[in-house]
Amino acid sequence: MNFGRVPGEKGVWAVPYITNMAMRVVGPDGQLLPAIREQQVAARAGGAGARGGGGGGGGRGGSKSEPWMPWMPWSAAVYDYNSKNESKYDPEGYCLPPGGPRMMATPYQMEIIQQPEHKRIVMIFEGATHIWREIYMDGRAFPEGDALNPTYLGYSVGKWDGDTLVVENKGFNENTWLDYFGHPHTDQMHVIERWTRPNKGTLHYEATVTDPGAYTRPFTMAWDTPWREDGELPEYICQENNRYLNRLEDDLGHVAEVLAVELERHRPIAADLDPVTVVQQHQRQPGPAGEEVAHGARQVPRTQRPRCEQVETAVDAGAARKP
Repeated sequence: MNFGRVPGEKGVWAVPYITNMAMRVVGPDGQLLPAIREQQVAARAGGAGARGGGGGGGGRGGSKSEPWMPWMPWSAAVYDYNSKNESKYDPEGYCLPPGGPRMMATPYQMEIIQQPEHKRIVMIFEGATHIWREIYMDGRAFPEGDALNPTYLGYSVGKWDGDTLVVENKGFNENTWLDYFGHPHTDQMHVIERWTRPNKGTLHYEATVTDPGAYTRPFTMAWDTPWREDGELPEYICQENNRYLNRLEDDLGHVAEVLAVELERHRPIAADLDPVTVVQQHQRQPGPAGEEVAHGARQVPRTQRPRCEQVETAVDAGAARKP
């Protein structure tokens, strides 16, 4: 099965924008769960489902609006936090790679290049920080222990099941979300992906997520990606003119760029101190008119801000948090 172009033609896959993968969860029959279909009907009618249900996390509805998701207490709390602040700390908003299945839900073009002579498949994405992905098709085993170094996209080993490409993925780091809405995951996440091309214009994608660190049972999501005839991959630089990050404020109203300024001013000592300590030690500095300027004592870059810090903010006093 060819998932790309044939010689002499152009064309790319127009990856859809899927903000909430929980609304794409399917049952064993491959169809959306009944509860999801009911929410979609309510949303179209302007009812409670218009923002993903009611209750639980404010904002879009939070974990209580997705009762079919197999939450753990800590993952529900983190999702409620991300829902309440409208995904303010989405790592992909900082131009970090999407990771996991999210690369198949970031709305830019994608090309699949099959190289059977090299026993590999390469996927090239226009967006998502202009990333590429390599799927090993040589039947290799996964690295073990420290050799399986956690990365944004994980380690992918594929095989053919008839006309279906089946890819097993392990070795994810924890620097990403499953989607824009903020479903968390851990480095225990294991993903089985299945690609089929039922016709020339459609790529069907299915991903089963197993993450015993964040969810109590596996769940499967599915959607279609359309083929764009005559399409090619243009250059896209996420980091260029990214004003969002420079204006970002934390929950206390501190601006993110303040930390970068502080680290630069104290670079000789920064190597021996974590960023939070640097800012805390120099939290209040005189402003241009002699007034004091508050420097964000708790604002750290997303790549250095552990998930547990969000949990501490979001979780109720009696709720469990991930160890």
